[in-house]
Amino acid sequence: MGIPQTLTPFTSKIFKHSSKFQNPLHQNFKHVKTLEACLEIDKCAIFSVFIFVGDSTFKTKMPDNVTFARGGIDYIKRKTDILLSSEEVADVIAQIEKGRLTRGFKTNYQHIKHVKKIVREKAETKSCSKCGANMVLRKATKGKNAGNEFWGCSAFPKCRNVAY
Repeated sequence: MGIPQTLTPFTSKIFKHSSKFQNPLHQNFKHVKTLEACLEIDKCAIFSVFIFVGDSTFKTKMPDNVTFARGGIDYIKRKTDILLSSEEVADVIAQIEKGRLTRGFKTNYQHIKHVKKIVREKAETKSCSKCGANMVLRKATKGKNAGNEFWGCSAFPKCRNVAY
């Protein structure tokens, strides 16, 4: 599973009220990477599935693992290969239970605080309008703008977008 290609934030629109929320593909990508590292199992043994309920519509094409309720059941049923033995499954469950945080108000509060910090940091980071990579502050060394600072795409030279 590579980095999801859908970079746009998701928007929930209920009646006339719209609100943006974190792209679940990006969020789950981080979760999968954490599971791979913590459980030390092959990444091919972890599958992500996103199931949207209700009257959802997508403006862009979604991967096969993003679906609605009935499609989620079909997606899961297509996964028929046995990738972990019964003992390995029991070990994975035990590792997850051992590392699980205590449920409660304090844990929820800390999680919300952590997510808000991440969102705030992302808002402070400029993104390239062409490719979505971070913009970095640079200083021109040549030409008529020598010595002046500008924002350049961190994907340079692949992307040459600049902002002043």
